[in-house]
Amino acid sequence: MDIELRNKLKEYCIPLMPLPKPLQNVDYEKLIHIFEQNSSKLKKLSYKHTIKGTKKSIDQFFYEMYFSYHEFNYLFKDMIPLKCLGYMYVYISPNYEIPIHKDTGYAKTKLGFFLKGNAPIRFYQNEHSSSFLGEYNYVSPCCINVLNYHNVSNNHLERLTFFLQFEEDYKEVYKKVTNIYS
Repeated sequence: MDIELRNKLKEYCIPLMPLPKPLQNVDYEKLIHIFEQNSSKLKKLSYKHTIKGTKKSIDQFFYEMYFSYHEFNYLFKDMIPLKCLGYMYVYISPNYEIPIHKDTGYAKTKLGFFLKGNAPIRFYQNEHSSSFLGEYNYVSPCCINVLNYHNVSNNHLERLTFFLQFEEDYKEVYKKVTNIYS
C-alpha cells in the first residue's frame, strides 16, 4: 500500500506493517481447518441485489461464523493472544458483492486476516458507490474501523477472512497490538 493511499485510508483501516512478531506465527492453515471443521456454525446471510441495467432483483448470499471469546479462545489464543469480543469468519462466494454498509452491533473494530481469495475491502465516504475512497488488498492483517462505510466486491474466487472483534476504537486496537508485541 503506497503512503498516499495509506494516509487517505487511515480513518478506515490501519495495516499491521511491519507485522508484530507473535502475529508472524499465525497458522493460516489451522485457521482454515477450524473453519472447515465447524461448517455447521455457518450462518447464511443475504441481500437483495438488483442486476445492473435491469429491474430484476435476486437474493445473493454470503456466510458468517461466530465464536465467542469465552467459549472458544482455546482454539485461537496460542496463535493470537489478544482478548477480544469474539472471533468471526466471513465467507463470500465467487462473484458476490456485499452492499456498501456500516457494521452494527458491539464491535467497532475488526482485526482481519485474509485466508483465501484476493478481493480487497473497499471504503466509501457514504452509502453511494460514487464516494469511493480506496481499497485495501490485505497484504498484511489490518485493523478495520467497521463503523465506516465499506464493502467487498468479490471476483471469481472464494473469499475467506478471519476476524477478531473489538469494542475499542480501531486506533486503540492498533496501539494495543503493536505495543504489546513491540
